[in-house]
Amino acid sequence: MIVFIYGQEIDKVLTQAKKRLEGLKIKRPDAGFFKMDDESFDEAQFEELIFSQGLFDKKFIVHLHRVMENKDAREFVLKHLDELAESENAFVISENKLAKPTFTKIEKVAIKAEIFDTKRIEKKKQEFNIFALSDALGKKDKKQLWILYVQALRAGVVPEQIHGTLFTQIKNMALLKRAEKEGVNIGKLGLHPFVVTKTKGFTKNFEENELENHSRTLLHAYHNARGGGDELGVALEKFVLNL
Repeated sequence: MIVFIYGQEIDKVLTQAKKRLEGLKIKRPDAGFFKMDDESFDEAQFEELIFSQGLFDKKFIVHLHRVMENKDAREFVLKHLDELAESENAFVISENKLAKPTFTKIEKVAIKAEIFDTKRIEKKKQEFNIFALSDALGKKDKKQLWILYVQALRAGVVPEQIHGTLFTQIKNMALLKRAEKEGVNIGKLGLHPFVVTKTKGFTKNFEENELENHSRTLLHAYHNARGGGDELGVALEKFVLNL
């Protein structure tokens, strides 16, 4: 499903996007959260988010903010627009300036479209690349992961998004590790070839039982935070320091 929020009044667009995202999080409390912009957009990761669900049928909520300012990203998103609309995962697209054909294509398939059309334009802020956390985790580089974790929080990345990124990396490594052990055809796992190639380079850094323990730890941290236990940010801090 697609929720489309558009307009040149950036504050209103962002405020409405946050409102819609919070509403989705309430409706889907177990959903993983990801955010991409024109600089952090990653085709392989994005394609995986269209088709994949997490362990135990966990769905994803994805915020695409001003992604269309990146020509390659725009073409890739438009190519998969129908699949986004049909996906069980939720995609909130917020944009400030689009060519009319692009605007029309998105509006046509969006389950909901909200337009704030004014002439005020502001300079885009550079945002944190969330997938750098995945790489640091895959390399088992605790120091770098800690540095990036702090940077992510300072950049305004919410703990839910960090959790979803780390959990997905652990899940992918566990899938590949198990497939290699059991002689399963990796092509049948449903992962993008780029993700497979990159993740295979990381699996050697972890034992299978480590990945299982990390997966349980992250799941417990998420549900415990929802149940009134340690805040998710505190639990993630402990996870990173104990890696």
